[in-house]
Amino acid sequence: MPKRKKRSHIHVILLHGLFKRHSHLGTMERAYKKAGFKVTNLDYPSKVSSIEELATHYLKPEIEASTAEEIILVGYSMGGLLVRAYLAGSEVDQRINKVLMIATPNKGTEIVDFVERVPLLRNIYAKLYGETARTLGLKAPLAEKWHLPEGIIYGVIAGNKASDLFLGKHIVEKPNDGVVSVESTKLHVGHQHTILPLSHSFMTKNHQVIKQALYFAKRGYFKKLKDTQDA
Repeated sequence: MPKRKKRSHIHVILLHGLFKRHSHLGTMERAYKKAGFKVTNLDYPSKVSSIEELATHYLKPEIEASTAEEIILVGYSMGGLLVRAYLAGSEVDQRINKVLMIATPNKGTEIVDFVERVPLLRNIYAKLYGETARTLGLKAPLAEKWHLPEGIIYGVIAGNKASDLFLGKHIVEKPNDGVVSVESTKLHVGHQHTILPLSHSFMTKNHQVIKQALYFAKRGYFKKLKDTQDA
């Protein structure tokens, strides 16, 4: 039986979502560190470049500079798309053995399509979130061209309890977290998939999400709950 690596030899790289900073994943960062993992909470300017450019100029150098024996990538929302863009490249680091996506719009979100149909909203949305946000709709989801390599264990955490404060609750296919539908979080390759009763913005600080994220990092699957399913 192969000897299990010490967690200090495993590098967890966290990637925040659109219009966020690394501080948004601070609770997760502290939890991974407390569990003994080496952690990088990567900061990147989510509004100013395409997802491919962000993956090339921020995520790829961090992976290449890592001295760890094993690497786990954890992307929240758009951060998961950065992971996908990197993995679609021709030179994927073979030390990456697990990928966790939290509330990632792998198939896009109806909110973007709705905003694009209303000129005033479209202009406001672009100013607030940048041009990259306009590429996250359902009509031409970016992730379709980012094929995921085999040999990596994939995990997805989705939320299905949208707050009444989210307009998206009524726009996005149900069930949804107010921004992303549960269906949109799913991948086209085999993966672990678990659903929690949470809304989009509050997932990264929730103790159940963090518990499942740590469980996945240690074991490669989620702790079974009544609403947990394999996809």
